[in-house]
Amino acid sequence: MKTLHKAIAILILVANIYFLYATIGIIRTAGGPMGWGYLVLPFTVSANLLIVPAVMVLQKRFEGYGFLTAINALGLLAIMVVVSLLFFRL
Repeated sequence: MKTLHKAIAILILVANIYFLYATIGIIRTAGGPMGWGYLVLPFTVSANLLIVPAVMVLQKRFEGYGFLTAINALGLLAIMVVVSLLFFRL
């Protein structure tokens, strides 16, 4: 079970490579030509906030906290939904 907790945390950290780049890009370009990038900014910042519980789960001290794992699992689900909406529009 500890392996699953750590795997979820690592997946969140890997997904945040993209979200950190997107957040910095949106802020640097002031939301793009017409400011429409600011509509995506709340989703990228909320994904960036998931770095904190992901790093906490990887530490020995917080290994057995089920609450952090629940936050990470729900966050990973939300990241997957946002990525699918951004890239796989039907």
